[in-house]
Amino acid sequence: MRVFGWFAVLFFLVSCSASRKALTVPDKSETSTTWKLIFEDEFNTTGSFDSSKWAYCQRQQPAWNRYITQSPDYAFLDGSNLVLRMDNKVIPGDDVPYHSGGIQTKGKFSFTYGKVEVRARFNGGRGSWPAIWMMPEKAAYGGWARSGENDSMEHVNNEAVVHQTIHNAAVTNASGGSTASKSSSYQPGDYNLYGMVWTEDKIEFYVNNV
Repeated sequence: MRVFGWFAVLFFLVSCSASRKALTVPDKSETSTTWKLIFEDEFNTTGSFDSSKWAYCQRQQPAWNRYITQSPDYAFLDGSNLVLRMDNKVIPGDDVPYHSGGIQTKGKFSFTYGKVEVRARFNGGRGSWPAIWMMPEKAAYGGWARSGENDSMEHVNNEAVVHQTIHNAAVTNASGGSTASKSSSYQPGDYNLYGMVWTEDKIEFYVNNV
């Protein structure tokens, strides 16, 4: 199945920071293990993120974006990181119990096949769900999960592992669970490298090059 993907870096109920995001594609003029860099963001300035590459995620009804808040208070650069945060602050006119940050490349950058790496750190906690996802640019095969989803990293609550998962019509059941998922150990409280290699016939995930 061919999916034209866009990135989403998300934060739910826990602070998260990413110091680097890069995408490469195979350089067919050389060996199959050579990659050509086509997208990169080091997040090494201050203030707002680069709006030519990113936009705020949209608040909608699904659980993952129910509390997304499009504000620099919840998604900003601190000079060396993208910081996505949450709180339960009362914001006049915005009657939700939590507010959280998330950014995406939808409508700005997408690709088919390549190698993606994100270096990120997050805090665990009850109700937390930090995630690094790829979603289809267009729902060519129907609504979720028929058109696909590739999850480079999801972490839930205080678990000692992260989850890397593929969703599509063949592997995702009615309750949203996938039979194409793996759990990997990581270094809690530290930066970890989350990677994915996507080719025409397979998807491989790794954490810290393992």
